[in-house]
Amino acid sequence: MSNRNNDVFKVLIPTVADTILTNSAKTVEDLGIGELGIFEAHTSKSINAANVGKNDFRIIVAEDTNGDSVVDKLEKQAGQYIQVKNLKSISLQGYRNPKPQIEILNPQVTAVGTTDGIYDEEYGIKINFLNPKITRLGGKHEFSKYYNFTGGLVQKCANAYSVHAKRIAVMQELVTLINDDPDGLVTAELVTIDGFFGEEVYTAITIADICTYLADNTDSNLLRIRLTTVPMAIKDFIGINVGYYKDRETTIQVFYKESFLTTSTITTLRPVQYEQGSGYDVFEREYQSEGWETSSYRTNTVTGLPRDRKLYADTATKYNLISLEYTFDSDAGWNTYNHNLATEIAVPVTLDDAWASLIALFNTHVKANVPHVIVINDSVAEVPGTIADPGVITTDEESLDPASIDSVSPADKDINEAVADDGSITETLVINIVGGEFAADIDADDITETNKITGLTLVATRTDKDTLTLSWTGNASAHAVGDSITDYAISIPAAKITGADTALTVTGIKFTFTGS
Repeated sequence: MSNRNNDVFKVLIPTVADTILTNSAKTVEDLGIGELGIFEAHTSKSINAANVGKNDFRIIVAEDTNGDSVVDKLEKQAGQYIQVKNLKSISLQGYRNPKPQIEILNPQVTAVGTTDGIYDEEYGIKINFLNPKITRLGGKHEFSKYYNFTGGLVQKCANAYSVHAKRIAVMQELVTLINDDPDGLVTAELVTIDGFFGEEVYTAITIADICTYLADNTDSNLLRIRLTTVPMAIKDFIGINVGYYKDRETTIQVFYKESFLTTSTITTLRPVQYEQGSGYDVFEREYQSEGWETSSYRTNTVTGLPRDRKLYADTATKYNLISLEYTFDSDAGWNTYNHNLATEIAVPVTLDDAWASLIALFNTHVKANVPHVIVINDSVAEVPGTIADPGVITTDEESLDPASIDSVSPADKDINEAVADDGSITETLVINIVGGEFAADIDADDITETNKITGLTLVATRTDKDTLTLSWTGNASAHAVGDSITDYAISIPAAKITGADTALTVTGIKFTFTGS
């Protein structure tokens, strides 16, 4: 959020975990290289975290500009200091990964219509593209591309042609056209849904696998085209950055054209997510802020070469961000002037303790001590790293929560002896999980039993990617009424559950015997 009518600001970048935030006996001279401190404006003594916001303060980071391991420069907030009465807003922003847009196409076509496997209809799609470069060149108008082709040969499987084989041929031709586009704004691949070539929700399939697929499936309705947008490339710069773009992801709109049936569908599997806290963006902000601190002129007026400037952001580092917006009152003659200012603190995501301390400081203490300030808290950060394989993303988007037990059936977890009254068990226990998948090769040997009943052997069957059915073979050696138990338990190791960070357990399982 910004209410500033100009962009005078400063970027501060601590590079070490230690921060002078709690020790009021410290002074500015105690700052180590890369260390951040918050100091009372008029005494230059470090402020105890709980007292920040009660007095005007300064934010300072110590720097070593020449590499001699000695502090030789103090980078401070924009303005002389921050006046508590004029502090307007604080924004806490955790790092966010960039995520491309993913669209799932389910095109439908007519029957082959000939016995030789050749079709002659025209097929195509239209894709509208938009990214910052397109906007800069043409305004906020999408750039459109058409991917059209006419006719083709249907692959013959099991000595027969079918609408399904034709549909696959059309889809494969479309995939090839899109991937051959030299602009490379989007990639396409043929994928299957669930249960073929693994148990992932969307799994890539090659043209060579088509006949195998049709042999194992009655039709092609589980096949889709997955479109994944490609972000703009980052342009490095030295001295002057004329190729900088923010929010570098590409967005698309897809439309069916020509001969595709009206039953064809397009589903957004994942909308685009823009990166927040990129080192490249922080570097650009630091570069821009220098225009207010030194000079807006980036080149030497004599040589035309870029001026030598020391910037502290690392373009390869991911940052959590804090933005403070405030005004500064100054008196001159009989007038008071009000300056709109801002200071941004970029904390490397590796400095967990420093980030936690700053969140507590600004979200708790400053909020309590400065009631009028607006605090926007979006401080929960994602683990850095672009999603590597969108094939495992479900239609509910990938879960940031670890896998857990969703339900157990029967709900009372009561397993009854068979009618034969011989200690055998015919009932089953069905376990459903959420946020993960059971390994395809999971079996009873992977599961730990507690209070196991002598004579019964556990059998574990993966009946779906998120469902495990437990049954028992054999006969309980002792199965009188008094041999019933209520404390049988099982534990499934995390290694056998994709998305789990700890073992999943089911306790309180009851075995009820009626025999003698």
